Amino acid sequence: MRLSETILLYTLVLSTTNSVLVNAFVKLVAIGHKIELKNNFRSINISYNFRIPKRLVDQTIDFEIDITRQIKDMKLVLAYYSGPKNVTNQNALLKRHVDLCFFLRNPKSDRLVNVVYSLVKDNGNMPTKCPFGPGKFYMRNLKPASLPIPLFLPEADFIFELIYRSEVRLEPLVEFRFYGRMMRIIDKLFKIDFKFNAKVFNLSYYFHQPTLVTNQSLEFQIQINQKIKDMKLLLIYHGMTRNGTVSSVLLRRQVDLCAFLRNTKSDRLVKSMYDYVNARSHIPTRCPFIPGYYYMCNLRLADVPIPGFLPETDFLLEVIYFSGVRSQPLVEFRLYASSYYMHNLRLADVPLPALLPESEFMTELAYYTGIKQEIAVSFRLYGKLVRIIENIMPIMQ
Repeated sequence: MRLSETILLYTLVLSTTNSVLVNAFVKLVAIGHKIELKNNFRSINISYNFRIPKRLVDQTIDFEIDITRQIKDMKLVLAYYSGPKNVTNQNALLKRHVDLCFFLRNPKSDRLVNVVYSLVKDNGNMPTKCPFGPGKFYMRNLKPASLPIPLFLPEADFIFELIYRSEVRLEPLVEFRFYGRMMRIIDKLFKIDFKFNAKVFNLSYYFHQPTLVTNQSLEFQIQINQKIKDMKLLLIYHGMTRNGTVSSVLLRRQVDLCAFLRNTKSDRLVKSMYDYVNARSHIPTRCPFIPGYYYMCNLRLADVPIPGFLPETDFLLEVIYFSGVRSQPLVEFRLYASSYYMHNLRLADVPLPALLPESEFMTELAYYTGIKQEIAVSFRLYGKLVRIIENIMPIMQ
């Protein structure tokens, strides 16, 4: 006979053997800590306000710009350096030389620069063609964390450099450097994209997101404005990589809804989803779809029947309704989410150090975002450590 090592016997509500963890989406964001700005006072005066709140992803920058004399030409050198803090001694990871007058006439000529330009244009009243000024301009509430970051950039310290020059006057006009660090953060547990044809539908939705993620639910308010004689459904389920790119199509169904509603047993997979939605909805049950008000409510994502062959991974679910007669999309719905689980975690099988005392305990796990400003998940388990007899060996005479 021997006495086993201390093992865990659990108590309270957490004694269930199944647990669920829902993975969150991760994205790369720029978090700044310093700005350097130089400008040629004979041509342009710039002041800025860099706000660094406690929640770093809410950083914003304001610029007030006074162009004191007309600038007929302007060139831009955009550079991105990554690595140690003194990174300008290295080669730039990204570099662009841009003729701004040409770019403003053809903003699609450089996709990367156009990303920055779109952010500036949406948050200010900057000139949209040459020549520039004279006049007063501004950019406000520029959020570095909102800037789309190319996926190939590393999670490291960086300098983002913008240098504006006048080739006619052979002089620099503005030198701007933004110092910071690229960090990966938890963005959202779920993300929804929703589009519809306003001539045919008027749709709205609400995404309920309580503290417990398994209680999240969707509701839809639907107004059909004109009779719909035919409707097709395209359902596509994509697997996604950890960086958010679509990797493969795992499931695809195209269904004639009018034919399906006449015989719902014609597609077992679609029927399982239809039965779940129909039990919580007031929606048309046959063609044609008559103008009127309809709804779907309390659609709990955790309760939706999921085929057992689908893997536990980040996914994109596309549900597209379209008219075959009119050859036009009617509704496009996309849900980005994750489904990671841990099952049958037997707490008594967890290896424990022998030095732990036989007593009541509390185990705490806290997962932080990359910025370490917010707790993404907090988990506590309350119980008691006890000693038990593991084996009774027969006594040999």
